[in-house]
Amino acid sequence: MHWACSKLTVSSVVPDATLLEILLDKLKLCRSISYAAVAAHADQTSRRKLAAMLVEHEPFSSKQVPLLLGIGEEDTTLTKATESGDTDLVYLVLFHIWQKRPTLELFGMIQARPIARDLFIRYARCYKHEFLKDFFLSTGQLHDVAYLLWKESWELAKNPMATRGSPLHTPRIKLIEKAQKSFC
Repeated sequence: MHWACSKLTVSSVVPDATLLEILLDKLKLCRSISYAAVAAHADQTSRRKLAAMLVEHEPFSSKQVPLLLGIGEEDTTLTKATESGDTDLVYLVLFHIWQKRPTLELFGMIQARPIARDLFIRYARCYKHEFLKDFFLSTGQLHDVAYLLWKESWELAKNPMATRGSPLHTPRIKLIEKAQKSFC
């Protein structure tokens, strides 16, 4: 691995594709080599494209995903994480994208990936109802929005202060009316 990192450092004028071929020819002889470690060094030497190409040869998703996130390849990372089937990796990528990208962009990325979408829905159902409502609205799932509104109104009804004529009664009625409009 030391050889590969040294080769990266001294070959600053060699094109990425050419250097990748040179590195792969030598690295394929070493079965225990971590392509992710070499890719991390490529990233540190400002060769992100080469780092992304090298990490593709890393056999372990658990090493690929964090490096790809660091490089800024969120779309590729989400694909790798969902293909791995490791829910922890998928959640790691989802939370990273959630912090770095606009919400609608996140929704667009997960809509085409059933595993990521389902994990997002599961998390948001427990912790982020507003995001879940926004997601369902952005994807046209109005019945799901209506169900969430109805559920919120039901939660308000559990409050002993939400009796008829109290200040909490009106918001509950408004939630039920919104849910009714969404069901229609």
